[in-house]
Order: sequence, then C-alpha cells, then structure tokens
Amino acid sequence: MNLENTKENVLNEALAADLQAAFEKVGRDGSVSSIVLMSAKPNSFVAGADVGMLSKAKSSAEGASISKKAQEQFEKLERSGKPIVMLGLLPGAGGTQRLPKLVSLQNALDMMLTGKKVKADKACALKNYPITVMLGLLPGAGGTQRLPKLVSLQNALDMMLTGKKVKADKAKKIGLVDSVVQPLGDGLEPAAANTHRYLEEVAIDTARKLAKGSLKISREKPLLQKIMQKVMTTSFVLDKVVLKMARDKVR
Repeated sequence: MNLENTKENVLNEALAADLQAAFEKVGRDGSVSSIVLMSAKPNSFVAGADVGMLSKAKSSAEGASISKKAQEQFEKLERSGKPIVMLGLLPGAGGTQRLPKLVSLQNALDMMLTGKKVKADKACALKNYPITVMLGLLPGAGGTQRLPKLVSLQNALDMMLTGKKVKADKAKKIGLVDSVVQPLGDGLEPAAANTHRYLEEVAIDTARKLAKGSLKISREKPLLQKIMQKVMTTSFVLDKVVLKMARDKVR
C-alpha cells in the first residue's frame, strides 16, 4: 500500500478502492496462491481512518453508509480462499487493528510486527489499538466485534475503550498477533529500510509456507481462557459485570 503524496497511509476512499481492486485481481488469478499485505512506506503501515472523510458525512445515514461499505470490503477479505499474511512496522491506529480481525482461521493470517526500541538492550514492537477511541469514536468496520474473538473479553475492552498500547511480546501472548519479528539496525541503509526489506522477505516466505501447508497457524485458546470467555459472555455476567466494567473504564 502506498497512498501518494502522504507521509503515511490512511484509510480513505482512494486507498479503499485500490485495495478492493487489488484483492479482486489476485483473487481471480489462479497463479496466486497466497497474499502479502504490507505498506510501501518504511515507517508505518496504516495511520488509521481518514477523519476528514468521516466529517464529510452530512447525516447519520451517510455515516452509516461509509461504515457499511468498509464492513463489506473487510468481509470480502475475510472470505478470501487464499492465505493472507499482513505485517506492520510501527504503532498503528484504528485501521491497523481492524484489518487482522478480518481473516478467519481458515485463511491463516500471520501478522508480523516490529517497531522502535523500548530500551537500549531490548527491541520491542508496539501495537496501538485504535486511536479512534481517543477521538471519542468507537472503532468501526467490525473491529469491536472481531477483537474479542482473538483475545479475552477483558483485554479487548481494555484496548477498545482506552486506546491502551500493548507491547509486542504481550500482544503475541494474548493472541492479538501470531508472530513478532525483531527490527534490524543500521547497515548500508537506515534501520527502517533494512527492517522493511527483511520483513517483506519473512512475510513472503511465510505466505509460501502457508499456501503449501508446511506452516500451520493455530489460535486454539487454553482451556481456562475458554471457560472464562464462556462465563464472561453469559447474559447474567455480561449485564452485571462486563457492562459495569465497560462503563467504569470510560468515566
């Protein structure tokens, strides 16, 4: 993805149209067995949705139409019969978080993350759930529905309602991402460019292995987490505990 004349990619009408056309093309191409989705910009993946696009809506109906179109496009990706590997480079905003939720287990999404060094001796990627919520908006396009399917309800609420950042190692531990790749340092090119090229190589290799079946991605949750999820989503607990937890977080 490379939105022209911008420092970072944003999810606007132009990028959405380009993505739709690209996925339709590779979907029809029998010679394509798997797909890699990445940014051509070495310092970011997607900065989030274009707030300007949302502000153009003159009525609730227009706003709902924008959201519905985004949901429909993401659902098409979810139904893709080909494995999709997506990689992110630095902390992303709303759009970054929504995209990985689209791909079901059958599509075997594998998302790679890398980012700035948190400490001098420890390179760690950060994942930032929707800055959208920091603007007073709930993440759209199905992000709020898909996230709890990947992580526990407690973690999902924490990210969706507060915009809390999650370090890469924790993101992998809670099931938010499948794999974390450490960033590279400076070489013949700056660190960002080196890391970008390395991530592309890793993503392509992963996509090929997924297509051949030599690599399997399992998102099977531990038994205890399954039990907790079942309990937390019962009507009684949902009404008395979960909704109270949600209200307390936004007060």
